[in-house]
Amino acid sequence: PHSLLQAFLYQPRRRIIAVALVVLGTTLLGAAHVSTVNADTWPGSDLMESYKSASQHFVLAGQVFTYTIDLLNFGTSDAIVTVTDPLPHGTDYVSGSATQGGVYDPSTRTLTWSTVTATLHSSVQLAFEVTAASVTSPTMIVNTSTISGTNVEPFERSTWVFVIPASMAAPNLEHSAKYASRNIVGVGEAVTYKIRLVNTGLVSATASITDPLPVEMNYVGGSVTGGGTYDPISRTLSWSDVNVPPWEDVSLSFVTTATTDIISPTIITNVATIAAGAQSFARQAVVIVVPQSIEPPHSILFGSYKSASRRHVGPGETFTYTIKLINSGETDALATVTDPLPPEVNYVDGSASNSGVYDPGMRTLTWDAVSVPGEDGEDDDGVALTFAVMATTTVTQPTWISNEATISVTGGISFTRRALVELTSSSVEDGIPSVVHSLTIDDQDVLTSPTVTLHISATDDISVSQMFIREWQLAPLPFPHWSVAASSGWVPYQADYPWTLTSRDGVHYVGVWVADAAHNISELDRNAIDFASLTLLNATVDDNGYVPYLVYYNAGITVTAVLTPTSGDADLFVWYPRNFLRPDETSTSPLTGTQSISFTTPRAGTYVFLVHGEPAATYDLTIEPGGGPRAVWPMPDDQQAVMPRALQSPATTTSIPAVEPILSQSGLDPLATAPLPDAFYKVYLPIALR
Repeated sequence: PHSLLQAFLYQPRRRIIAVALVVLGTTLLGAAHVSTVNADTWPGSDLMESYKSASQHFVLAGQVFTYTIDLLNFGTSDAIVTVTDPLPHGTDYVSGSATQGGVYDPSTRTLTWSTVTATLHSSVQLAFEVTAASVTSPTMIVNTSTISGTNVEPFERSTWVFVIPASMAAPNLEHSAKYASRNIVGVGEAVTYKIRLVNTGLVSATASITDPLPVEMNYVGGSVTGGGTYDPISRTLSWSDVNVPPWEDVSLSFVTTATTDIISPTIITNVATIAAGAQSFARQAVVIVVPQSIEPPHSILFGSYKSASRRHVGPGETFTYTIKLINSGETDALATVTDPLPPEVNYVDGSASNSGVYDPGMRTLTWDAVSVPGEDGEDDDGVALTFAVMATTTVTQPTWISNEATISVTGGISFTRRALVELTSSSVEDGIPSVVHSLTIDDQDVLTSPTVTLHISATDDISVSQMFIREWQLAPLPFPHWSVAASSGWVPYQADYPWTLTSRDGVHYVGVWVADAAHNISELDRNAIDFASLTLLNATVDDNGYVPYLVYYNAGITVTAVLTPTSGDADLFVWYPRNFLRPDETSTSPLTGTQSISFTTPRAGTYVFLVHGEPAATYDLTIEPGGGPRAVWPMPDDQQAVMPRALQSPATTTSIPAVEPILSQSGLDPLATAPLPDAFYKVYLPIALR
């Protein structure tokens, strides 16, 4: 299963949407850190996620720019906050620019905000403007704010800017890039090329671009954007006088189709020349054209994670680290893992599993050439590397121990995973976290009412006392993104808990944390999250918009989906598990009328039903049977766990959606083997980006 899926829908004469679904984890596309449950500060306020920023990091002498202080309270109570901000030399305050009642003292050059209320689970922005002073050479300026308040230990947040002399200002497009919407394309299929002009200079750039097509690609008439033109004689696209403002980017694109004459896999390089003033350089994009649409097998280990057997330890106490290597790709992988120990712990001799080797001089554990089987649709719980350590350092106040492992994949890239443990000054009676064994939403995946029952199974070494539930849904504006729909706060633990989903069609995710009386909070792993697809009467889909529904089925199930548009025009597409190309089933009637798709599921997994509107439409959708809510199998200890699941999304083709084979880099995927977050109280949400 892939947890990062970048998708492009294309209809003739118009590009309609580009979406990347990043589902719960550390992501290179921008994690949405929107949920924190912090055992260290629970109950109370938690402002440690607050940050400070500048409207731009490079400014011209004499230019006005803005500082912003974002107060984020992810605790369990409101906070009354005081913020002081002495201005650094090289900046002058713009009179009257402070928001939220900030007061400026010219004698001390200090801004002060008193008794600012940071309400629970919300943010407050404090902003002010300054003018950059004249400089003779590039000068770095650091501005630091001090944040304090009721039950808040004072802490600082800083940000920096470089002030550049006006004489050195110039446009700079060197960071511009070119890329293709697909790395692999079949003969006759479409691929969108995009040229992204990025100006890291301090003044606007005026650019000209030429892009001759390779002989293996044919231009799709009318597809060029950004005022470009196509010359069929020279087979060249060109853009003139494209304005790129400072520290902004401009995207240009066009669509081509691969010639049908290719009889063997062929590498196609498309080169664009970008010229602006004294700058002139080339950027290229490479695709592979194959005789038929295929997805080469590959390994994906980004779902791997690290955890600790205890949340809190005292001096001399022993606990275990686990590095779980999870391969959601289709081929086996060889991984090397290195884990340098932090100074607060000592290795327990002989405790490393899977032939791990400990170097006492370097205080580092190493596992070489660990074989991690690929996902084959069967029960695959990954490879666990474990070792034991003893906490040694005596501390006067609680201290966090951070242990980070580096995972390197042969022929691939390296990444890190870490686990946090709190070291206390005395022995800990209860440091073992609670565990969620399962969460399911009602008894099937397709729901016709938002009123549901959450079935939760959790245990603790003593007892589970509290739980925290959160729901997310795909929001369409200002661009498609995952947003928090509802939260329960901390409530008494219940195995069967009534819940009302937000009343909007499509897939909903629900996750649960549980805790014991000692505030040991569970991990949000694959057992603690589930999805359900809500189908209501008179659902809506925007023009060139989409609504996704996910349903888990076992193999051999006869499924019927009926789409009835009541206004506008809506189409229906279905993808089977592990299909990364065109949809397996389509219904694209051009006129309003009932559309039906029926099929027998060829394999177990998560099936994607996607309603697409062109133009906007209202519709009724039924999917029978309801599937889910999840597949289970008996574990050796008779506990239950979810089957790995696959999620696909649509991508560019000449006439209908298809799925891009983009690799996962998100880390945590509720539809696959979900790893743990880097810190046990942080959650990185699913998001969607244009």
